[in-house]
Amino acid sequence: PRSRGSFRYKNNSVDPCDNFYRHACSFNSPENLFGTAFQEMLEYLEHVQKNAYWNNLDVIKFLPIINEKEMLLSSKEDMIKFFTGVFTKVCEKSDEKAEYLYGLMVEVMGSNYSQEGSQNTRRKRKSTWEGCDSRTDSLREALTVSSRYYKSTPFDLLGQFSARATQHVQLAKSISSHLDVDVRQGIEETKKLVEQVLGIAENLIKSTPWVKNRHLVAKFEKITSELRMHDNYGKDFQKVTNTLVAVEKTFLECRLSYGFVEESDLLCYIITASEHPLSNSDDVFSLDDNAFNNHPTLAFGFPNYHHTQYGKEMASKLGYTGFTVGHEIGHTFFDSYKDPELLPYFSKQVDDCVQNQFNATCIEYKEDSCATTDDFLDENGADIFGIQLAYELMKKYYDFDIGNTIERLNMTYDQLFFYSYAIGFCSGSLSSVELQDDGKYEPHSANNIRTNAVAQHPAFQQAFNCPPDSRMMRSATKQCHIYGNEAPETRRKFLI
Repeated sequence: PRSRGSFRYKNNSVDPCDNFYRHACSFNSPENLFGTAFQEMLEYLEHVQKNAYWNNLDVIKFLPIINEKEMLLSSKEDMIKFFTGVFTKVCEKSDEKAEYLYGLMVEVMGSNYSQEGSQNTRRKRKSTWEGCDSRTDSLREALTVSSRYYKSTPFDLLGQFSARATQHVQLAKSISSHLDVDVRQGIEETKKLVEQVLGIAENLIKSTPWVKNRHLVAKFEKITSELRMHDNYGKDFQKVTNTLVAVEKTFLECRLSYGFVEESDLLCYIITASEHPLSNSDDVFSLDDNAFNNHPTLAFGFPNYHHTQYGKEMASKLGYTGFTVGHEIGHTFFDSYKDPELLPYFSKQVDDCVQNQFNATCIEYKEDSCATTDDFLDENGADIFGIQLAYELMKKYYDFDIGNTIERLNMTYDQLFFYSYAIGFCSGSLSSVELQDDGKYEPHSANNIRTNAVAQHPAFQQAFNCPPDSRMMRSATKQCHIYGNEAPETRRKFLI
């Protein structure tokens, strides 16, 4: 989907040196290029997986019941009424089930209450465990006590369970999709790219004046050695399917056991959620065009693996997946000088240089909206370092052939690299930034700004032979050397 077909959205009436983004990605492009490119494949996967186990789970099918029954758990009084009503019914049928439910309900109602309170409740329960009426009274009292301590409600528990169970199903679908289309080779090749880009980053860091002068080489080597790409799809698939099998089993057995109770499905969701506290999974093996660095873990989306396996030209792979790898690794090694998270120190000059470039590009190329606040610093820095790292790998791979023409595409290898980079951000919609509910910006700069900021890389001017007075070159600030022997020397005092 990402080979020659992607170039159909190129607009040759726009000079690449005037506005590279709208040259590579015209307003006739789809709003979501990857959604369009992979639409048929996703439909095929939907069809192939139609009868898959994870697509036919009752525990997922009946999830809407949780929201429909919210009013039964909307207040402390409603919860106690629901639990005691269910308990009375169960108590009349089965001592053993009643004993189990008693403990579970008290725990769910106030899992944070003190051990002392819990022991008192158990003693009380045993001493008054006679008729169902007295048992229900005992439960009501225990629930009232424990509810004073709860920090979350049974409805919160169900909301969390619903979200995480859905996540687990999505993970099973996603991993299966990676195997059905078979991008295993792409995963291996991307892993090699990670190792190669990390090697380049490490060499640049070691030659950086402030890293050497502050005796930080060993610290950076340690941080580098921690990074790894998450690629264990076999283990993840086994784990997620085993979890879903266990969750479904609990839910189905519960429905059989408690079918005589009114609102048994809601009860069974509470029981299942209590017995299976599902973890919140990272978005690994996503089908979307995304990636993340949750240090020390790197993960990439399906389009990266697909293009790396099935793409024809290495220049195209490096412009897209290579940049993405560089960008994610860049997150580990780029920081705010004011408040570095992972690094022992970072350079103010580098931060300023990056923001100056994005600000200049924003002023020159604003479409719908753009901004250059501190909210964008980390992503902007990862963009600039990412393209530098990927291009260093280009030079290693092609050497003196980098400017040679690919006849079938009528472009050079280095031009293809930059086109592939631009297509990663392509959308026919006006580029914009997004203000979030917390008043901060979503941290990625506008698509066209991210693309056109590449003007500051000398290889771009060389690839497209841009005159110094062209728009792209006028918007280019001094090249930002994030690391390397040309990176700025800093004098800030720092205790190590």
